[in-house]
Amino acid sequence: ASIISKSRPRIAVNTDNGDWSTQRRARWVERYLEQLFKSTGFYQQAQAAFKDACIFGTGVLKIVPIPGQRRIKVERVLVDEIIVDERECRGRPPRHMHQRRIVDREELLAQYPDFENEICDAAGQDGLGEVGFWADYRPLELDQVVVIESWRLPHVGKDGKLTGGRHT
Repeated sequence: ASIISKSRPRIAVNTDNGDWSTQRRARWVERYLEQLFKSTGFYQQAQAAFKDACIFGTGVLKIVPIPGQRRIKVERVLVDEIIVDERECRGRPPRHMHQRRIVDREELLAQYPDFENEICDAAGQDGLGEVGFWADYRPLELDQVVVIESWRLPHVGKDGKLTGGRHT
């Protein structure tokens, strides 16, 4: 596992039957992606995700934009945090996915100061509300809040137009 997880695969852009300018552009894209992988620490996170896959059967990485910057970061996500409805997966890929994280209240207040009232009112201190549904596998500390991040893929509506997905 150590030898395999330390390998750094190269990105190759396929330019079969492409003209000279397309091949040149592909080389620049490959260089850009290689530098992007180095600057975001992708290979280190991928190594951790590979070890997670050896232990849990699945390793997950999440690529997210950095707020206020035109950059991205790569985060390792434990597979226990991922929630997918099993009924939705029968016969086709799922259209919804959720990530459940347990976060300290102070960290959320520092990250989202405009939502102080909502964060302070969030269930967790008294254990009431629907927290049991999302965090019944372990008790919450007094200063912890369950945060759910969700994604819905776009779909084709009845009128034949593509309806946008959603991230909340």
